Amino acid sequence: MGLQTLDANGNMSWHCHSGEHDPLTAHISHEQVEHVAPDVVRLPPCPHCKAHSQMHLKVAFTPEELRASNMVDKNGRPTASYAMAQRHIQLKQQLEAAGKGYREPQAVEQDATQAIDEQEVLRLFQKLGYTARSLAEVAALIEQAQAAKG
Repeated sequence: MGLQTLDANGNMSWHCHSGEHDPLTAHISHEQVEHVAPDVVRLPPCPHCKAHSQMHLKVAFTPEELRASNMVDKNGRPTASYAMAQRHIQLKQQLEAAGKGYREPQAVEQDATQAIDEQEVLRLFQKLGYTARSLAEVAALIEQAQAAKG
């Protein structure tokens, strides 16, 4: 699965992991369209799924990957996988042109002696099965858990 469409204006559509819903749509300016690694872009969550799953797209390919057997047929003609890879590459280019290229995570200062890497905290929460996109969402999840305990 990946981008179904991407136009020159930055409008895109894709199917969520379940594939049970109409295509999702967003513009590259959407706040939840973001680079999470130099070669990976995360799309907004599916509002229809209970887990609010998010599509992560590979957006950088080596020349060897673009010549792999799933990208070209035995006659050397591009396949649907190749076309999808090209859309992903174009997405990366559009995001970079819009100032939304990949940026190394910055440490968030907690006090003068301690710093927390935001991405590491988010990865830990994802390992625990929670979906959080910022430290503010992590704090909200903790508050909800504490309130539920009463």
